[in-house]
Amino acid sequence: RAMGYPGSWANDTYANEGHHNNQYFQVLTSEIWEEFTVPRSDKKQFKAKGKNIFMLKTDILLLDDDDFDNPESFKSMVADFAFDNYLFLETFASAWRKLMNADRVNGPTSNSCADAIGAGFGGEDKSTGA
Repeated sequence: RAMGYPGSWANDTYANEGHHNNQYFQVLTSEIWEEFTVPRSDKKQFKAKGKNIFMLKTDILLLDDDDFDNPESFKSMVADFAFDNYLFLETFASAWRKLMNADRVNGPTSNSCADAIGAGFGGEDKSTGA
């Protein structure tokens, strides 16, 4: 809402059960999306037909793919994630792990964060030599 976009991509029909799941992809693929102009900001977004569920153009573009049979296309991945929560969770976990570990480990005996921060992070303090 702070950026001028009201609404949510979920409602009671797609109530989040308090855990991470593929709900976003299920909503994205199961609704008919109509362009909607936010009255107070004149910003464009998309609204599910007959419902108070919203998506941004960047969300809808995931469905705009003529190469559906290509397993690496966005539309194909969205369909796979909407259908298979386990596949989504496994893929998300793998990507999250890579993101969280990117540039953190500097070889088998060093840690880039510890080298930069020093003893406070479990590494040698470069400023004092301790």
